[in-house]
Amino acid sequence: MRSPQKPIGKVIALSYTRFRNDAIDTLAKRGQLDNELLGEESRWYVSRAATWEVNPLRTRSDFDAQYREDPEDAQCRYECRPVVSPHRFFKNLLAVRKALGVPLTSIDYETHSPRPTILIDFEYRPDHEGIESWSPVFDFTHLAKHRHPLAIHLDLAIRHDRAGVAASHVAGWQDVEFEVVDESGRRTTQTVRKPVVVTDFVLTFEALTGDATRGIPPSDIQIRWVRDLILELMKVEGFVVGLVTADG
Repeated sequence: MRSPQKPIGKVIALSYTRFRNDAIDTLAKRGQLDNELLGEESRWYVSRAATWEVNPLRTRSDFDAQYREDPEDAQCRYECRPVVSPHRFFKNLLAVRKALGVPLTSIDYETHSPRPTILIDFEYRPDHEGIESWSPVFDFTHLAKHRHPLAIHLDLAIRHDRAGVAASHVAGWQDVEFEVVDESGRRTTQTVRKPVVVTDFVLTFEALTGDATRGIPPSDIQIRWVRDLILELMKVEGFVVGLVTADG
């Protein structure tokens, strides 16, 4: 519903999270940010709660079987607390962090930024050849600008999966001292100059379901979506793409 002065109504997307930064998680973060910026003028309504918190007929114990069978999936479905990836190869993140020498502080382990760095919407529209297809629209407003060359890596899954894109840059260098023990048991200290690597963004592309009622077909993941992301990023003042690599 619209009036000549301003839009009336709220935008509501009802679903549960499959993994962190999936479509519904991204929409929720986008809505939270819009709420913060516009207050009562925001057209976004955001509510995130566990099933037993909003449904008086359910309790946490009703889902014990699901939590025993697949705790991460149950956490996504019934608590709307998504994990990074539901099918990651390394399940024990604490062990990975310990192996990499990352401090195992609970606050750092659980916390992630609620503000998405790149927002993606899809529009079904004619392309440059006049053929209707799904095309992404990128919003780089919240991506911190700098002039350090970006190194972008792609994991180009095509069907029944997600295509991942990550970008990082070297923000500076630092000297790191570490102890070395030689064959005789003598201990010495060495200094190594290491880069300070900052990850600018990590995002995924998923297959689109379409809308049969409007005659809009579904779509598998398109490699051109990733290409469009890189090309659009190169047009934004404040970013330099230095390197692009891909699996396979």
